[in-house]
Amino acid sequence: MNVLRLFEQPIDVLILNMPSFDPMILANSSIITFVNFLVRHKELTLWLAKNKVARRLVVFLICILAVILYRNLGKSLLTDRYIHGNPFAVGVGYKESHLANEIISIKNLATNTGISDFKISTVIISDAEKYQRIIEFLYPLRENGTSHFLFSLSTEKITIDCHELGRDQAVILYKCK
Repeated sequence: MNVLRLFEQPIDVLILNMPSFDPMILANSSIITFVNFLVRHKELTLWLAKNKVARRLVVFLICILAVILYRNLGKSLLTDRYIHGNPFAVGVGYKESHLANEIISIKNLATNTGISDFKISTVIISDAEKYQRIIEFLYPLRENGTSHFLFSLSTEKITIDCHELGRDQAVILYKCK
């Protein structure tokens, strides 16, 4: 789309012709449309050219419109809709946290089974970053080395006497004796 043609089209045509919707272009084009309206109406433009107070008023209105548009645009682009809405709601931020699927699976298993404490297999503990994230993500549940509940990856072979309590994606929760 030719840049000069942007000034000749109404805003709804601009939005429909955009390859991808960009709110910044919407804000800019709405201001351009307002100025374009003033330019197309010659009588109004001539009257504004003669009337100093009206001209200042129109410039003031354009500035106010720009401030309102950019302020609202900034609110919508810079704030996270989940966290901004209710940051203390249960489950807020699961998608935005970019945690590994195993960690979210462990959280789901712990929540669904109602366990009070847990221990983690040595294979998971060997990955220090994943281990830290599990401990932080499962809070207020605490790891306890003497717990009867064991989280392990489904690829691990468990040699102690345990039976499967739950399974979710790549993680298994065992209850051990």
